[in-house]
Amino acid sequence: MARKNTPAKGFGPSKRQAFVDAIEQESSRLEAAQEVGVTLDQLQAALADDPAFRQRVDLAEREVMRKALHEAATSGNIVAILDYTRQHLTTAKRAEPFVESEMRQLSRTLKPLLD
Repeated sequence: MARKNTPAKGFGPSKRQAFVDAIEQESSRLEAAQEVGVTLDQLQAALADDPAFRQRVDLAEREVMRKALHEAATSGNIVAILDYTRQHLTTAKRAEPFVESEMRQLSRTLKPLLD
């Protein structure tokens, strides 16, 4: 039986890891796909067919956003401070121990800015 040529073909484990690494270095999905030499169709197929890969990409993107928001908040951007706090309070119900620790750290960081 002939193997069906899927769009994700040519986007194996090493390229998938390189893609996640590029996302972690703040590349967009398009930029990361171009960096590793895959098409957007291959990326979409891989995301649809591989829940673990999709989760790794989502986590990497969320971490990049969290870092950017944290940096903006700690530099005094009031909107970022409010959004960062809201996000932490929203996730508190799902990850209370982690969030409590993060909120304590955020409070210590922001206190000098607000005094």
